[in-house]
Amino acid sequence: MDPLSDIVSMVTVDAAITSRLEASGSWGLRFAGVPYAKFGVVHRGECWISAPGHASVRLAAGDCYMFIAGGEYTMASAADTPGEAMDDAEARYAADAIDGWLQLGQAKDAPDVIVTGGRFVLDADHAALLLDLLPPVLPVYAGSQPAPALRAAMDLLVAETAAGARQPGGDLMRTHLAHIVVTAALRAHAAGPAVNGWLAALTDPQLGPVLRAVHDDPAHPWTVRELAQRAHLARSTFAARFRELVGVPPLEYLLRLRMHHAVELLRRPDASVTAVAERVGYASHSSFSHAFTRVMGAPPGRFRCRAADQPG
Repeated sequence: MDPLSDIVSMVTVDAAITSRLEASGSWGLRFAGVPYAKFGVVHRGECWISAPGHASVRLAAGDCYMFIAGGEYTMASAADTPGEAMDDAEARYAADAIDGWLQLGQAKDAPDVIVTGGRFVLDADHAALLLDLLPPVLPVYAGSQPAPALRAAMDLLVAETAAGARQPGGDLMRTHLAHIVVTAALRAHAAGPAVNGWLAALTDPQLGPVLRAVHDDPAHPWTVRELAQRAHLARSTFAARFRELVGVPPLEYLLRLRMHHAVELLRRPDASVTAVAERVGYASHSSFSHAFTRVMGAPPGRFRCRAADQPG
């Protein structure tokens, strides 16, 4: 499985909630850090979004955006809207939104800006795997080749979420559409000029083959030397370049990948810790348990018990 598909397939979606914003005049919303990802489409007008430590991004009609990291961000009518004028957006939505529809300003019949979007909660076991690898703000502009497909997927997800539990198969549709939205957004960003980090490594001619090999066979006893050979780089050059782009050393990346695959295996009702250890490349129960606990924060037996307690 290619690395992007492998990572996204491990992240399950707990919920998706739709929202609509219509605004006029000068306005701003500040969203606090939350444990879920957000996405949206600008249907009319323009707005600005920004996250701490990142420059403001202008979005116009047809543009899409995604916030993967769940950190604080702002959405406003202008890039220079003062921070002290911002509202707590979560509280504002809770107090003033009607069925997820929030109106700001006076011109309700012809708003300057219309944005629809939603959110999906990433399961706690795998969220960090995705969040740690990606930038917090992912804009996808209307003129880019992947934008129409991403907008279509977002619109479908908004429609399915708005339908709630009334539609047969709604849970399955929302789960698969959420995966499509995340994958399409990441693919679109990877094809853009401002790509960096792990997404840039995926398409890098030297690191891309390394990541594909590791994801194809994470249980293989990879060494830095062997991975450097696949990249056709000297060992030290490869290690430095990998850490620079991906953010962690090669073997740390491999370790995290193995442990997240182990979580998936432990969720199966017939799983044993020893068998899972062997499947992800560990010869002993104790060495696997130590590595698993370091990465996931709890011993593997606890994840197996949790999976057994979940209804089928």
